[in-house]
Amino acid sequence: GRSSVIMPDGLSHEALMTLLGLRYGAEEFEAAWILEARHFAELFDWPAVRKRCEAQLEALLADSQAVDGESLLAVITHAEESAAMPPHLKAAALAAAVRQR
Repeated sequence: GRSSVIMPDGLSHEALMTLLGLRYGAEEFEAAWILEARHFAELFDWPAVRKRCEAQLEALLADSQAVDGESLLAVITHAEESAAMPPHLKAAALAAAVRQR
């Protein structure tokens, strides 16, 4: 018969689809779910997916006008709360916030 997989609390359908797409080779994905996907890639111990999420975040942060203030705050908060977030990405988030002001 069919078996079910129980997903962790807090993982939205959209982030799950983004995460699985990244895991299995999707070239394009929805940037709106990148923080959530990165968080769960870290939890699932999928380092290649986590690195792709981080590369996308870095690209978004390079153009601070492409990120609204609320999203930028979410990135900064996520960066501060994640022990595994690379220091250069934390710095990029703070630099983007300064540029946006």
